[in-house]
Amino acid sequence: FFGRLTAPPDALSLFERLCEASPAPYSACLKLGDAAVLSSSPERFLTLDAQGRLETRPIKGSAPRHIDVAEDARLRAALAASAKDRAENLMIVDLMRNDFSRVCLPGSVQVSGLYDVSSFATIHHMASVVTGRVRPERGALDALCACFPPGSMTGAPKLRAMEIAARLEKMARGAYSGALGWFGGDGTMDLSVIIRTLIVQGGRFEFQVGGGVVADSTAEGEWRETMVKAEGIRRALGQEEGWLENI
Repeated sequence: FFGRLTAPPDALSLFERLCEASPAPYSACLKLGDAAVLSSSPERFLTLDAQGRLETRPIKGSAPRHIDVAEDARLRAALAASAKDRAENLMIVDLMRNDFSRVCLPGSVQVSGLYDVSSFATIHHMASVVTGRVRPERGALDALCACFPPGSMTGAPKLRAMEIAARLEKMARGAYSGALGWFGGDGTMDLSVIIRTLIVQGGRFEFQVGGGVVADSTAEGEWRETMVKAEGIRRALGQEEGWLENI
């Protein structure tokens, strides 16, 4: 989605509004020349600690929040039980296990959490946890090269899915679906997936949202999920409900 702001924004103020509207564990505000990257991402891509423990938490499966407590609980429970979302999540878990096996010790790659549902301000997400022990001769950059781009943003098989996406998508993803974070001098790293992120340059803004297409997907269902994912950004920009359909 592209749009024009009524006045050139103050990046820090807009970032603050984004974090208030859509708080998430992995947030960042980067000033890059006359552009700014404002990110409030719920998804961990990779983390590597000083003991060589590698972890990823891919998100696959989403449901909207609801103001009514009982309905909100029903939506969360429906997501947790959804065969479609579980299958999609497991597909990416298997993909990330395969990526981890390229740099981790044999037998060390494990799934330590499966189909866990977390609730954020505007959305419920299903995530799983894959861990492994990086081989002594490997490091953070090796792990990044083995796993990038994030499997939750490509689908599986990764290379073929990327080829199809490149052919079908109407615009370049740019920073969207990439990784953002830091590398430590002691060989550690912590990276998020670049989702729920605004790119601002001058009086213009850009953001991208999307969903994974699987055999059980419907156009209406994927569109609804995409709109839910954009809700925090809509609020941060101070726009009315239904605004995105008119961009």
